Amino acid sequence: MKLQFLGTGSGLCSPTDDNNWHSNMVFVADGVAGSKKYLGFDCGVHWQCSSEEAGYRIKDFDGFYISHLHDDHAGCLGIVAFKRFFNKFPFGSDRPKLFVNVEIADEIWGKYLAAALESIQDRRNSLDQYFDVDRIKPNGSFVWRNVQFDLVQTVHVVDDRRIKPSYGMIFDVDEKTVFISGDTQFAPNQLLTFYQRSDHIFQDCELAEYPNSVHAQYHELLTLPKDIKSKMWLYHNDGEKPDAKADGFAGFVSKGDVFDFAEEDCIPHKIT
Repeated sequence: MKLQFLGTGSGLCSPTDDNNWHSNMVFVADGVAGSKKYLGFDCGVHWQCSSEEAGYRIKDFDGFYISHLHDDHAGCLGIVAFKRFFNKFPFGSDRPKLFVNVEIADEIWGKYLAAALESIQDRRNSLDQYFDVDRIKPNGSFVWRNVQFDLVQTVHVVDDRRIKPSYGMIFDVDEKTVFISGDTQFAPNQLLTFYQRSDHIFQDCELAEYPNSVHAQYHELLTLPKDIKSKMWLYHNDGEKPDAKADGFAGFVSKGDVFDFAEEDCIPHKIT
């Protein structure tokens, strides 16, 4: 299995100014007879452009995992639903999988997609007419291409004493354990167990320093133990980057980077 970053920018990144896209990813797995299978990790506003730039098409995807409902992670999901619904006749016969925590699933239709997608000529649709929805319970998992992905809740945004649902994941593949934080505040006490278990860590990292940031900031991540930083790749950031390798990290992820977990060192490369 491989993981490709369609982009590595924050929700504020500009394709024109930053030459980057939102931090959405694609899992690539081998199918039958040399074919490939694709699972999207998030589907933000930039997704249609970033995926096409990388050579993918909407109809290629088996499904999508949505970590949370900010626009840079879910803002293109309506376009995907609309195009896949009308891709084949009878309409709605080409539904991709949608892997999502049950709390997010409860909000994704009524608060996010219904206004654009509910009304079809002579009928009203629901989320399940557009996607084959796997509603994942708290502390739950899903399986794709024989790999079990365990959801990990993170503390991203707290509004009026409520933690907004947001989930990263941890999984085992090719004899390696991989942790993807998704959007998260700096929370070493919560995440240290997952850091320690993992061979490769993909970590949300904000470069600007804000009070009460909803993302882990670089200067905070610098305080992590050396053995954690050495296997941590940083993404979800904009602007000029410090020398992460000199500071003990594995490095920054760049747009288009591909990580092949079957490789011993799993050094990122580009698909040509």
